[in-house]
Amino acid sequence: MIESSPSVAGNPYYRNIGEATIYGVEVEGAYESERLFGRVAYTATVGKNELTGEALRSIPAHKLVVTLGGREPEYGIEYGAKATFAASTDTGVNPSAGGSAETPGYIKVDLFTSWKPTTGPLEGSEIRFGIDNIFNADYRDNQTPDRSLGRTFKVTLAKQFDW
Repeated sequence: MIESSPSVAGNPYYRNIGEATIYGVEVEGAYESERLFGRVAYTATVGKNELTGEALRSIPAHKLVVTLGGREPEYGIEYGAKATFAASTDTGVNPSAGGSAETPGYIKVDLFTSWKPTTGPLEGSEIRFGIDNIFNADYRDNQTPDRSLGRTFKVTLAKQFDW
């Protein structure tokens, strides 16, 4: 097993783990109806370097992700919100030489909507719009040395062709 370790003079450093134990749980549930949907997912992983007794730095923080949304089937519209709740952790990639691997917990909320026309000249097209991190939360996922991207706007235009 190879995992990232604390940075050395600002450069990434990787180390071999001779013996490790990793275990965890992932639970998901969903509800779907014609007009409403919801999803809940929880993940928790624990890892230990068996040779040193240290926690593995390559283990993600425990997370709960909740998605709630609605549909207007007669118009081909879907919309909703997704909230990610990440627990604080003392494992992870160090942000810089001498930095701490500790990362505080965070909450990130995203909004999304899509439109799929079912008739007319735009039939077979899909337009998606999303805003990630709508509250512009400043956080760092423990799996990356970089801070969050901040509020991000996304637009996707897609067209399906039948051959």
